[in-house]
Amino acid sequence: MNASVARLLAVVVLSSVAAHLNAQGSPNDAPPPDSAAGMRAAFEGDLAMDTAQAVLTRAERRSRRSMSVWLLESRLTMQVRGYTLLQEKVSGAQPRALTSGGWMRFRTGRWRDAFAARAALYLSMRVVGDTAHGGTGILTPDQHNLASLAVLNAEAYWKKQVFTLGRQDLDLPLVNKADTRMVPQTFEAVMGRGHVYRYVDWVGGWLFRYKPRDSDRFIAMSQANAGITASRGMAALGLRRQEGHALAAGVFNYYVPDVHNVLFAEGSWGTELWPGKQLKIGLQVADQRTVGAGLLPGSPFDTRYVSARIAGSWSRFLAAVAASTTASGGEVTSPYGLFPGHTSVMTTDFTRAGETAQHVELSYHFRGLGVQGLTAFGGFTRGSGGRDVLANTALPDRSELEITLDFRPGHGAVKNLWVRARGSRLWQAGTAPDAYEFRLIGYYDVPLGWPPRPETRH
Repeated sequence: MNASVARLLAVVVLSSVAAHLNAQGSPNDAPPPDSAAGMRAAFEGDLAMDTAQAVLTRAERRSRRSMSVWLLESRLTMQVRGYTLLQEKVSGAQPRALTSGGWMRFRTGRWRDAFAARAALYLSMRVVGDTAHGGTGILTPDQHNLASLAVLNAEAYWKKQVFTLGRQDLDLPLVNKADTRMVPQTFEAVMGRGHVYRYVDWVGGWLFRYKPRDSDRFIAMSQANAGITASRGMAALGLRRQEGHALAAGVFNYYVPDVHNVLFAEGSWGTELWPGKQLKIGLQVADQRTVGAGLLPGSPFDTRYVSARIAGSWSRFLAAVAASTTASGGEVTSPYGLFPGHTSVMTTDFTRAGETAQHVELSYHFRGLGVQGLTAFGGFTRGSGGRDVLANTALPDRSELEITLDFRPGHGAVKNLWVRARGSRLWQAGTAPDAYEFRLIGYYDVPLGWPPRPETRH
């Protein structure tokens, strides 16, 4: 383990050169926010991909037909990553590996103010890892190197609407890139998104296939569910309402023919009790049921999930408590991305059939103690009452403790560096086996001087 850590740190340090570009990429499991107001609901991510453009004069905007202006608005970004993962699962398997790699992304400007294209290449190279300890998710299942042109699409802009065709990453509840490993999950889809009225946005489309995090191949959306070999796509539609940090609500529906329909809704409300002290309350509801031919094992079934959370912040502390319950009809699953439940933690979602869970967490920012960029986070979750519906047997109660340390200096020669250490321990009641996981991750956004940027004009 010590040798693995040393090699990872060497990868990160060798990748750290003088930086002049703010960080461009962040994993889905980003650091805790500074305050309760910053605790975003699952739907509060950017529904669109990065559409920022260089600031040009009106005359330059009119001259978008010029290829030179189109190129000036293009952007090339790069991130280096190193990742160590050590794990022992309840099955007894012990996945472990050390990798290095990263990504390079290219986004064109808007040609004729209406069309753009995007591409992203991801790479994960094995430093340490053998086939006897595969299944880490940071390499292929048999511990081979992984390279993927995971994003390649064209976008069209019309008024306040954006339409994307091709390989793309998404940031929706239950359908997202799950960017907690080396290579994210991406989708082949035709998607639209945009503004509806006042504070209301929409997103929707048809997803044909998806690429798992440990593969460079795209497979049918239905095949993300264990036991299904038939090829089916997925229809997605969502609405959200955001009005600053005070009130937000969203509802999303996903339908896979002959497999299942999943409805997810969430609302949150926040307020500042007095200067420096904030409060935020959130509520989540999910409904999952089989449809059509019922290709999903255990069909037919329907189940529901309800969760509530209250969070408060003061000074440099942020605390939250949450609870959830899942109906006895079946487990709520999330095969197309991370599940955003209030009681979901590092390795466990606590959504088994009949399971209730309670969760507490606390984070602290050390900037007031002279350590800029260092954050500590801890959480504890307990779940009980879970059942195996197919076998009609009770499952052992379980508890998980997670601890995270983040270091993001944000200034000087290492302002683009992010080092994250995460550990979790899972206990199960009775004679059921326990489990643990440890991650040490380094991210570094490499400054690139191409293409040249036009000067900002007002």
